[in-house]
Amino acid sequence: MRICRSVLIALPVQLAFLLSSAATAFSQVRGVYSPGSTLTGAGTVASPGSSYSNQLWYGASSVLKGSQGNSLPLEVSLSLWIDNNTLAFVPKFKLLGANPEFTVDIAFSNDHFFGPTLLSGGSNGRVPAAGLTNTNFVPFDLGWHFERADLQTGYSVTAPTGRYVPGALSNVSNGYWTNAWQAGATIHLTKSKATQISVFNVYAWNTTQQGTGIHPGQNDSLDYSCHRRSPYRKMASGRYW
Repeated sequence: MRICRSVLIALPVQLAFLLSSAATAFSQVRGVYSPGSTLTGAGTVASPGSSYSNQLWYGASSVLKGSQGNSLPLEVSLSLWIDNNTLAFVPKFKLLGANPEFTVDIAFSNDHFFGPTLLSGGSNGRVPAAGLTNTNFVPFDLGWHFERADLQTGYSVTAPTGRYVPGALSNVSNGYWTNAWQAGATIHLTKSKATQISVFNVYAWNTTQQGTGIHPGQNDSLDYSCHRRSPYRKMASGRYW
């Protein structure tokens, strides 16, 4: 089993539906994909075997946006931690010349609301919300490997497996299902594959939110980056840099 660990500091889209609990009638309900979470290696499916990866997201906000994108006059702030645990399996056989991949991302969140308007909800106006949040499944994904590029495409579904009660401040899920088609490309600019361009697109269809009748509809997210990997080198002292 391959074990990979990475840390990503980002402002995930979950901020939107968590803050929406403070003013459901005014705020937006957004899609569940977090922009920036697939910035590198977007088209690369791993070699056959099992793997585990971890992403830790942190976000903070003190501004609540309304349905028109305007700032609302509510003194509410939010800090958010989300721990993503992704398990992947790539079988040895190929389909249409590609490596099939199956993944599941089990995520846990630890969030805190704070503001004078929340004084009735918790001590000193602080309301915690922690536990299992949305779970993302990729039951079908195909990855092709070429000399200077990797490509992948597949279907994913996100389930609201965490706690969700309309209007509650302790929600850790969003209360609706999301179906999505994803595609990615990793372009290797050098023979060593150290310098890459990565592009990833997710087009999502969201269902109606439980208990509110709100239908987020469809949304599209695009991640892209250009990066270079710098391997550790062994110095004369025996240490690596």
